[in-house]
Amino acid sequence: MLSSRTKKALNDAIVNGRLPKFDRLQDRVNGMGITVHDTWATHITIKSLTIDNEQYHAEVHYKVQDHFGLDDDDILKIKFKSIRLFRIWFVLQRYREFAFKPFITNMEATIHIIGGRYGIKK
Repeated sequence: MLSSRTKKALNDAIVNGRLPKFDRLQDRVNGMGITVHDTWATHITIKSLTIDNEQYHAEVHYKVQDHFGLDDDDILKIKFKSIRLFRIWFVLQRYREFAFKPFITNMEATIHIIGGRYGIKK
């Protein structure tokens, strides 16, 4: 059972967290910056957690969704609205006569984390 202090710290970490982004320099080269960039939804499940003395083992499952398209927040950013291609893409995506819809990208991963008081190992 978690203490109320631990629950509050966990809740604060979640509330103050941010969704994953693919906005590093290497993401511009490997294609993740244009194909995913921001994510739309993230569901994180702790599949198992074992705490043994000073060490813990966790299995964490990530399920992430994104849409391949531009939303209002994207086009309001200087880096997107200053490039003509993105402005055209934004209009074409919303022009009712074409009825283009962004497609959904689903990503899932399960990772194992081992850590303790003195650091985390993946």
